[in-house]
Amino acid sequence: ARDVNDFWRPLYSKDAVVDGQHSVQCYLDALGGAWRAFVEAAAEAGVPSSGLVRRCYHVPYGKMARKAHRQLAAIEGRGEEAGDASFTVEVGASLRLPSQVGNVYTGSLYLSLASLLHAEAGELEGQRIGLFSYGSGCAAEYFAGRVVRGAGAFSAALDLAGPLAGRRKLTVAEYEAIRAGDADVDRRPVDEQAGTALTAPGGVAFLGVAGDKRVYGVA
Repeated sequence: ARDVNDFWRPLYSKDAVVDGQHSVQCYLDALGGAWRAFVEAAAEAGVPSSGLVRRCYHVPYGKMARKAHRQLAAIEGRGEEAGDASFTVEVGASLRLPSQVGNVYTGSLYLSLASLLHAEAGELEGQRIGLFSYGSGCAAEYFAGRVVRGAGAFSAALDLAGPLAGRRKLTVAEYEAIRAGDADVDRRPVDEQAGTALTAPGGVAFLGVAGDKRVYGVA
């Protein structure tokens, strides 16, 4: 973790503020630190840090995953060329859904994981994959997981790509109208009655804005 001003969204703005080159470097620096911490923790626990057959990354955009994989290969001593050569096999399937959905910020790594399992869960059962979680500002973690038996059938039953089949193209005017509506929602005053009515019992709801703070409640 490190205190850096690379990417943030002020409460007064719908759009994020970003220092692009600085943000990319923060990501790569965090990847290096998280990977080394993972290797140390694995050694202390007596488990291997090698043998990861696939890699999933936090994916703000597809090329960032390629940069990350190249960086990690270099840190591991495999070299950037080896990283590029292994990219399609180790990372490619994890980018199919993110390339269609786009950046989902916090959920980015897990959309990448869902994409990988949708494509290859059956053949990966019993094998270990590496996962890199990152948040601007910044904090990062590298960890590994094993694909359990039955993951292939479970993933097929979920039909993760199914909802994308119902997509349709929007005109520029339609898209701009949606974005304008989003901005109005972000500025609405707190209305506890309306907010809690939007969620099932026990759910968390966005109630509106009070001063410069977003207010949430539990139904």
